[in-house]
Amino acid sequence: MNENFETFLLKEIEKYEDNTIVEAMKYCMEGGKRFRPRLIFSIIEGNGIEEEKAYPAAAAVEFIQTYSLIHDDLPAMDNDDFRRGKPSCHKKFGEDVAILTGDALLTHAFSCLSDNVSDFQVTIRQISDLARFSGLEGMIKGQLLDIGESGGATRQAITKQQLENLTIILPPLELQEQFAAFVEQTDKSKLAVQQSLEKLETLKKSLMQQYFG
Repeated sequence: MNENFETFLLKEIEKYEDNTIVEAMKYCMEGGKRFRPRLIFSIIEGNGIEEEKAYPAAAAVEFIQTYSLIHDDLPAMDNDDFRRGKPSCHKKFGEDVAILTGDALLTHAFSCLSDNVSDFQVTIRQISDLARFSGLEGMIKGQLLDIGESGGATRQAITKQQLENLTIILPPLELQEQFAAFVEQTDKSKLAVQQSLEKLETLKKSLMQQYFG
């Protein structure tokens, strides 16, 4: 990943007064594959636009991703001791700090968008979509199904219909397309999005085969 983007992520976190939460945020942001930012950058690349213009949107998605991993690792969820090759947040800082760190990253994702406005209408749409796809209509719905599958408090089996509706299983690629909305959608960028959607369809078929034969 571009070092400039890593610097942008760090500066966003360093906007806050240094404390244990900020330290934990930095710790948890280190070492990520940045898969979702790469998707966003690949979309605008077709327009010949510098990727720096997508940094706020890409950072917001990455903050949401990292918050979800911190909470997933907690004993009440997946109970994982390691993440990205090192002790998970709650093992390093304690469960209380881990919960607050995840909360801080979640809320800062929206601050990152609202503090870096180039087009108000686009930013409003980005904030709305990010809230919807990371909330109960998207990622959290998937997490609810996940804890049911893994024997958590909510016993809820994944049905064939739910798996077919990937908006509640996987972060939809249409979100990455919408987050690139600050540039004119050329034929090249539309092709990049279409190729991504085709890859998602392939993954969907693989999951259907895995779960239902």
